Amino acid sequence: MDGAIIVVAATDGQMPQTREHLLLAKQVGIQKLVVFINKVDAVDDPEMLELVDMEMRDVLTTYGFDGENTPIIMGSALCALEGRQKEIGEDAIMKLMAAVDSHIDTPVRDFDKPFLMPIEGKYLFSPSQLSLFFISSGLGRTLLSM
Repeated sequence: MDGAIIVVAATDGQMPQTREHLLLAKQVGIQKLVVFINKVDAVDDPEMLELVDMEMRDVLTTYGFDGENTPIIMGSALCALEGRQKEIGEDAIMKLMAAVDSHIDTPVRDFDKPFLMPIEGKYLFSPSQLSLFFISSGLGRTLLSM
């Protein structure tokens, strides 16, 4: 896996499952992360947002990631979905995707070979299970229905 987005609620900060997700990310070989601090529309105190940012940078460093240089974007997924408060809604999602594009390297893919998506590993975390797949060659198609 080339990278991941870790989502943390601005109202709660990092929770025990955040640490589990960072541990899992390390175990499956993820090198680069982008953090999205969600629900900023529910927090009135800017110092609380700064505290969540500092706390996330500290926990990223604790788990062996580059906490100082990891992009942390603050916004509200609900505002983006509902089309309100554009600066923390839609604009924040666009910043998140720009951070993913600039911070996480695009892997070299072999498109000339047949499609192959092997199971990389299976990880059990009570009560959850994660199976990790990756497309190692070829092109995959997705079907979207609305």
